[in-house]
Amino acid sequence: MALIISSGCNKDESNETEITPVLIGKAELFGNGEEGIERSNLVITNSTEWNVLIEQMDSVNNTSDDFTEIDIDFSQFQIIAVFDEIRINGGSSTTISSIMEYENNITVAIEFQSNGDIPLMNQSFHIVKIKRTEKPIIFVDEE
Repeated sequence: MALIISSGCNKDESNETEITPVLIGKAELFGNGEEGIERSNLVITNSTEWNVLIEQMDSVNNTSDDFTEIDIDFSQFQIIAVFDEIRINGGSSTTISSIMEYENNITVAIEFQSNGDIPLMNQSFHIVKIKRTEKPIIFVDEE
């Protein structure tokens, strides 16, 4: 799995195109961290990496049962997966708010929110698929 973490971006605003991703899954993991997934931004480009991630996510609960699709054609698509940190008080959410294509890269904007008033350990995630690209993908946390 490619792990790309960035808080800045290098973009040419004059040549941008919004990418509309296909939702795969947006929810929370409730395994108290037993899934072993750290806060991360992932670009998944093959079925081996994808199957490893699904296996990790399903190691405590069958989270992938709620995915819109599992069988991805990696010759045409790639997966963008964003995981928040494990939170002691639930009610958090992770949102890929936009994906913008520029001449030299693709920028993924992410929002993390926590209302923290539910006494339940969770880890929110958002997973989408986009058309396959060779451009570097930059992740930006929105404040």
